[in-house]
Amino acid sequence: MANRRMFSKDITSGDTFLDMPASSQCLYFHMGLAADDDGFLNSPMSVLRMVGGCRDDLNLLLAKKFVIPFESGVCVIRHWKAHNTVRSDRYKPTIHTEEKAMLSCENGYTYELLPSVGSDLVYQMDARWPSDGCRR
Repeated sequence: MANRRMFSKDITSGDTFLDMPASSQCLYFHMGLAADDDGFLNSPMSVLRMVGGCRDDLNLLLAKKFVIPFESGVCVIRHWKAHNTVRSDRYKPTIHTEEKAMLSCENGYTYELLPSVGSDLVYQMDARWPSDGCRR
């Protein structure tokens, strides 16, 4: 994992992002810091606990499609390539090759689930990631 990450103002200054509570925004930034060079996180719940967040913060990132979940518990930051490019001599490919194979990046900046994968992974993830009982 790199020591430095960047975030695109095109994403983080948009109304969709800024309409989220500060706790969800904080979680997004910390997930970006914890992601590998392809934007994948194998422990999103650890990052959630580290920042003192609430399950609702993660659910909001999922609902607003800032993060794409997988059945394995891994997730990817959807706009990763808009935020970061890693020099080829420093790039370390993700170990989450199965999950990466389920994505396309046709515009070069935004990950999308391939149509064959299905769009109901968000609902499957709710069972995978336990609720923390947070109420806002």
